[in-house]
Amino acid sequence: YKRQSLWVLGGDNSFSAGGYRGSPLEQQLLPVLSEPASQEPAAAVVFLIDHSGSMGASDGTNVALSMANRAVQASVATLGAQDQIGLVEFADSARLVAAPGSHSRAQLLQLLTLQASGGTQLAVGLEQALLQLQQSELEQRLLVLVTDGFTSDFDVTAWRLRLREAGVTLVALAVGAAPDTAILEQLAWSADSRVFTVNNITELPRLMSGAVASQRNPTQGATQVIQRRSLGNTAPVFQWPPVARWQTTRSKPEALQYLVAATGEPLLAQLRAGAGRVLALPAGLYDWVPAWQQWPQLPAIMNQLLQLGGGATASDTHALQ
Repeated sequence: YKRQSLWVLGGDNSFSAGGYRGSPLEQQLLPVLSEPASQEPAAAVVFLIDHSGSMGASDGTNVALSMANRAVQASVATLGAQDQIGLVEFADSARLVAAPGSHSRAQLLQLLTLQASGGTQLAVGLEQALLQLQQSELEQRLLVLVTDGFTSDFDVTAWRLRLREAGVTLVALAVGAAPDTAILEQLAWSADSRVFTVNNITELPRLMSGAVASQRNPTQGATQVIQRRSLGNTAPVFQWPPVARWQTTRSKPEALQYLVAATGEPLLAQLRAGAGRVLALPAGLYDWVPAWQQWPQLPAIMNQLLQLGGGATASDTHALQ
């Protein structure tokens, strides 16, 4: 049989940012978990879902709302047990679906409305969501908004100020054929706030869960690289150049750690999967490791990594980034 290997590389759309947390890929294959070794301070997270008539399709279906429902469930899976999760939906008026607390995906599935109707009164939705966030004793506050952006009689300057004064970070996902992102961009007051345009509605769960996971487990900056074990029986231990960015992960107990950051998180880990091997490189091999690209030892290292993947050849090695 052919021995194959899978390389999972860090990047803007992988590990926590790619929604890997709790996924079959993470649970069954990866040598690392897409979460930090130590928990971040707890956060209050409120999902604000637009279910106005403009969120429905012209044929009467509610694909956007169905995807929003799935997106909320996928995002909840990326949050920690200590985080408080709330849910508000709005159209002409706002409805508190679930006050911030501990809610499972199954519970939220039963509570969400999936019928598009009414106008888009973003202000009433924000009012209810902000009230829930301000009532939380937690200092970290995240508002996740799904809307097509169309609204009327909305004072964006005043709302931007209110979000800033309350310390609320905004993640907004603009959906629809031609969403109005101008208001959402103005609401995103902080450097951590993000606005995404969802061109393909089926991508909403992945984009939302990745955005939420990135807020709770942000990409790390430059670090020195420490090699803990040789890449092969006769391979030397190198002085590795630093990495510029990397995804924070936590090694599984059964995984082998070859490279770690200065803080101890894995930068190269391996796990046996059936007849093959899975390698996780949370800093990747490209944009986040520019110093590696200039490293004379890199060609020899790549050959050793192929051997570390169980002796697979380059054609039998698959990369996921």
